[in-house]
Amino acid sequence: MKKKIKVKFLDVVGDPENNFIVDILKERYDVEISENPEYLFFESKSKGFLDYNCIRIFYTPENLVPDFNICDYAMGFNYIDFQDILFTCWENITIMRAMIMH
Repeated sequence: MKKKIKVKFLDVVGDPENNFIVDILKERYDVEISENPEYLFFESKSKGFLDYNCIRIFYTPENLVPDFNICDYAMGFNYIDFQDILFTCWENITIMRAMIMH
């Protein structure tokens, strides 16, 4: 039986139930789209992400540097040697699969 996790996509373009992040997470977890998430994915134009008391994951398809004062993890284009909390877009799929296999 897969562990259940609750996620929310705040102002992220596309279908929150049918995207590459959910597809990868579903390989390991039973993913529920929830208004009370454990993991919140948000983009640069998102509003209200600080209202959520959960793990915040900044996602950007643009060339923006994540602010780790407001997010716990990030997926973007910039390479930053900052512990293990940033994945470049080129690494996203491979690294996310590796993370969920632990």
